[in-house]
Amino acid sequence: MMKRERRLQLRVPVQIPVECFGWGSRRYRAETLDLCEGGMAIQFSERAKKENSLRFSFELPGLTSQGMGHIVEIHGELAWEGNGARAGVRFVNATDEQRNALRQWLNTQLPEPEQDDPPVNCRLTDLSLGACYLTTNSPFPRRTRVILKIKTAAFEVRAGGIVRVAHPEFGMGVEFLQATTEQRDQFLRMITSLRANGIESPEIQVEPDELERPSSEDSVALFQSSETENSGTEDTLVDLFRQKSETPVDAFLEQMRAQRHAIESQAAKASS
Repeated sequence: MMKRERRLQLRVPVQIPVECFGWGSRRYRAETLDLCEGGMAIQFSERAKKENSLRFSFELPGLTSQGMGHIVEIHGELAWEGNGARAGVRFVNATDEQRNALRQWLNTQLPEPEQDDPPVNCRLTDLSLGACYLTTNSPFPRRTRVILKIKTAAFEVRAGGIVRVAHPEFGMGVEFLQATTEQRDQFLRMITSLRANGIESPEIQVEPDELERPSSEDSVALFQSSETENSGTEDTLVDLFRQKSETPVDAFLEQMRAQRHAIESQAAKASS
């Protein structure tokens, strides 16, 4: 099940004409560069005006038995803007019919699944003792158990985790699973080293962990409980992942930034 969902987040390079409808009578033409279930990269014929939301219309070629393409009408928002008139689109409020059409078409375009999913390269943006947020174009689905490999010039750490938040085309929030005291101590040393050396973006690879671990959730609960008792504080990043996983991505990222700035301000005051 996880492999199938993971495959559908892979981008399929494809050039399909797209009509884009903005505020009022604004209308733009574009062409896809790649497409996945959660979004697409497109090239506008001319740079679009700043739009909070757009409606997109495009044809999935060869989806029907008559050889006619299936028309998809779907809303989306610009997740990023690149050089020239390129942009990344994140689909929003997709219906079951739209998702099923995209899945069916993607399955006809993707190669046979590999025996093992390849690791995903990620960039670290937020980190606490209990969780981290990673930016990546291909996040794993929620509730996927993963193995994180964090590497710098000085050390390399492997840590288990579970995906609590998944934002297609953007990133994912991972809660750590420290199953043993040794793993927990190793992870604490890693965080201390990152903060002490000012390393903002270590090399991080994430791969799915398909081993069943019935006690993993219990391990998380015990770890968080232990941290709360020892330090007298709660892990706000873990709380955000657990309580706001369904929050729209822009609002979620804004809350995460606010938390980050508050923690940085507290740390600055403590060191002064």
